[in-house]
Amino acid sequence: MQEDMRYLQTSCQVTPINCATDAMNHLLYEAEIEMCLASLRAALRPGGYAVFDMNTAWQLREGSDAESWEFDVDGQHMLWLSAWDEKKMISTLTIIFTAMGDSGGDIVEVHRERAYDMTWVREVLLKMGFSHVEVIDAAGLGKAGNRTRRLIFVARA
Repeated sequence: MQEDMRYLQTSCQVTPINCATDAMNHLLYEAEIEMCLASLRAALRPGGYAVFDMNTAWQLREGSDAESWEFDVDGQHMLWLSAWDEKKMISTLTIIFTAMGDSGGDIVEVHRERAYDMTWVREVLLKMGFSHVEVIDAAGLGKAGNRTRRLIFVARA
């Protein structure tokens, strides 16, 4: 199933929901996160689980997402440029694809991700009716620390 995670319209409640690859970081406003988490909860059967990951502020500000990358893949030159806005807690990644040879101009993609405090996300999950929430470091599945790159949230309906 593929839908807007803020407005899930399931025909029946499900047991697991997985939202991967930091998709929720692309929701740039707290109200959108709240809508998404309420939507996930409504779509779950009692006892079901929502599992999702989020990049941390450290990852977006100082981790590998903050580095510029330049490389060639399948006849395309790619340049990835990152910028961090500390006040808004938003990372902007600009990807420039340049076809090698005479095949045309550049293609530019811009991705924006917002970092959210894990305590706030946990509180919102509980407010939305989840009964139990675990937050773990995706790298070792242990306790999250100040240099954790990605968090995994496991929330029970």
